[in-house]
Amino acid sequence: MKSFLLSDNHDTWVGMRLAGIDGVILHEREEVLETFKAATKNLI
Repeated sequence: MKSFLLSDNHDTWVGMRLAGIDGVILHEREEVLETFKAATKNLI
C-alpha cells in the first residue's frame, strides 16, 4: 500500500513524515488539484 499526504497543516505533515509517509503542504485549490492528479497518475 502506498500513502501520500496532501495537507494544509504543517503539524500534520511533520507527524506523517516522522511516521515515514511522504507528502506536501498545499494551500490553494489549483495546487491541490494538480498535485492530486500527479499523485494518482503514479498509482496506475
